[in-house]
Amino acid sequence: MYEVDDLFQDGYPPNILKFIPSPASWNRRMRRQLGCFLYDSLDYGCLELKDLEDFLSQPEVLGSPEIMLTKVLIPQKLGREVMERLDVMNISGTHLYDDHEGAAIDVINAYNYDRKSGRVWDLKPPSTQKPT
Repeated sequence: MYEVDDLFQDGYPPNILKFIPSPASWNRRMRRQLGCFLYDSLDYGCLELKDLEDFLSQPEVLGSPEIMLTKVLIPQKLGREVMERLDVMNISGTHLYDDHEGAAIDVINAYNYDRKSGRVWDLKPPSTQKPT
């Protein structure tokens, strides 16, 4: 099987599902996301499955007894609180994606939760009064 270091040496290999535990050091966007990654080029049609979700819902994935991924479901009613906490920690689409797509994600999310940072009243304008 491929090691992470040589996985993409000759392009993007087909029919592989590979867990990548850390981002490439040269990729700023990946480093900012501070996560692990999943390279997925499986042909789900050949496996008679719809997609990755369907694949992971199988009781035994390709005969392996090991748990590959764990899906965590967060109730929708907690979404607002989660987004507010991420905002306070300066974790936003703009910061993670480092481009206009991330900023657009933040605009969409702003309709769904109350931002805790970046408000006008956070600014402290210089005093206009002269010292006496």
